[in-house]
Amino acid sequence: HRNTTFRWRHRFLSLAKTDRPHGLHGIAEADELYVLESEKGSRQMTRPARRRGGHAQRRGMSNEQVCILVARDRTGQTLDFVTGKGALTKAQLHRCLLPVIDKD
Repeated sequence: HRNTTFRWRHRFLSLAKTDRPHGLHGIAEADELYVLESEKGSRQMTRPARRRGGHAQRRGMSNEQVCILVARDRTGQTLDFVTGKGALTKAQLHRCLLPVIDKD
């Protein structure tokens, strides 16, 4: 059926939101990843459509890229955060990681 993949996609996405650890314990490592912002599914696009395998208008960091922060501890617990557009700031790092990392 044409709606089956749509329903399964949303079922797995909702499960991924609820199946998150509450915090990271012990030694934790974090890394950031920058991907082009996707407007998939939006009715009003704010930019012209990109071809497959598109790239940003300018080289380097720009507000066209979204920063995704991934943190993992040595026990295998993994958390991810979408911090916003452009370069990662100290304030964004504190907002994401301080509530989930143990104080020790």
